[in-house]
Order: sequence, then structure tokens, then C-alpha cells
Amino acid sequence: MNLEELKAKAQEFLQMAGCYVGDNIVIGEGDLDDLIDLTHQATIEECVRIIESKLEEYAALEHERWSKWQRYMHGKLDFNGTDYVLKNELFERWNRQIHTPYCNLSEEEKESDRDQVRPYLNDMVTTITRNSK
Repeated sequence: MNLEELKAKAQEFLQMAGCYVGDNIVIGEGDLDDLIDLTHQATIEECVRIIESKLEEYAALEHERWSKWQRYMHGKLDFNGTDYVLKNELFERWNRQIHTPYCNLSEEEKESDRDQVRPYLNDMVTTITRNSK
């Protein structure tokens, strides 16, 4: 497999994992090249097997991320005597973000999303490195 085919496979995988959107790679500059370098040491099939084996660990990470978000959200709600309500400004901001494609987010918003992905990518690179030696 040549480098271009390997890069296409890596991009395909990142897109399936939600880490690659259109022409926008949601990881730091150079990280894709590092991932490609690592995949030279192991076949794509090995990498997929290793990553698939991480499903439960990543599900636990995702639950932890979601739980933190929910704690944050609950802290932003106001109680009006009957119901918990979200402040208008927060609703408007988050509603805008919900309806904005990643590539149109501000750099600060993109970085916030990247921060959520980095634990997964760091673990993937560590796992692939450890299993390809």
C-alpha cells in the first residue's frame, strides 16, 4: 500500500470515527502524518482490530464526557419555582452551534470540539504504537 492509499484509508477511518469532516481534520496539525507513520508499522487490518477492541473503553470515555456535560448543563439551569429553565443566551448560543457545520464554527469552538476528541486519539496512537512493536 503506497502512502496516498494509506492516507486515504486513515482519512476514511477518521471520518467513520467522527474525527474527519470533509476537508477538515479534527486533530492537530501533523497528527494525521503521525498516525500514518504508525500505520506503516502495522497493517490497516491490525489497526482496525486494535481500535475495535477499544469499544468499551471508548464508550466509558464517552459516558464520562457526556456526564461532565450534563453536570455543566444542570449548573446552568435556573429554577423558577416549578421548572428548571435554560437561560435564553445559552439556548441561543447552543442552538446556533447545533445548526452550524463544523467547518463554519469559530476557531475557539473548533478547539473545544478538538479537546473532546483528543483523549480518543491519544489512546489510539498509544495502542497502535504498543501493538505494532
